[in-house]
Amino acid sequence: METEEEQHMTTLLCMGFSDTGAIRKALRLAKNDIYEAVALLTNERPGLDYGYEPMESGTRGDSGGRSTGFDPPPAYHEVVEPEKNDENGNCSGESIEFPTTNLYELESRVLTDHWSIPYKRDESLGKCLIASTYLAKLGLSDSDENCKRFMERCMPEAFKKLLTSSAVHKWGTEIHEGIYNMLMLLVDLVAERIKQEPVPTGLLGVLTMAFNPDNEYHFKNRMKMCQKNWSEVFGEGNMYAVSPASALQKVQIIKV
Repeated sequence: METEEEQHMTTLLCMGFSDTGAIRKALRLAKNDIYEAVALLTNERPGLDYGYEPMESGTRGDSGGRSTGFDPPPAYHEVVEPEKNDENGNCSGESIEFPTTNLYELESRVLTDHWSIPYKRDESLGKCLIASTYLAKLGLSDSDENCKRFMERCMPEAFKKLLTSSAVHKWGTEIHEGIYNMLMLLVDLVAERIKQEPVPTGLLGVLTMAFNPDNEYHFKNRMKMCQKNWSEVFGEGNMYAVSPASALQKVQIIKV
């Protein structure tokens, strides 16, 4: 049976941190608090470079002197079947099957107490969102059992944890940018699905949560300016909605 530290090691390895030595160091410094360890590993907390060498407890050495406490999980590409995507990252027209392997892998990471949610386009959440959008465009998202299961169960829980968890404040810039990209894929999915009946109330509920300016994710990023020039997308004079300056930005303007 794995110890709590070994469980945290597995979780952090699944999140993409590959240096086991740095992971152990972070867990020691964080007193086995996985969220603090993530903050250390993403350089939002100082400490990993201060020469701290943790005691290795609960590990065994092999004949070569290497630590063999437990085997790390397999690499992502070893357990997830590759999907055929076009140059835009969309599912190929050769197959309209929902990527069930990605769904199972995502459920195992989201629907658990020690969760770790992939936030890159080519990982499970991104692939399931892209596949759902493709099926919605064909009018098949509700009739596909696995797609419906993703949209009704796994996806809402994934975005709930990405947007409302207190851990949001400890994640680094790369993770926040990844979440932003997942939100863009969510908008694409809703835009395609809402064209058909019945009205997707569940999806609109997730979209409402994503647009809530008071959730933890938006609060964390409240001072970040949009990097996209929307006038280039819609054309000059055709922007019907413009985000107002935040309260903190208004205060700074007044002080100036």
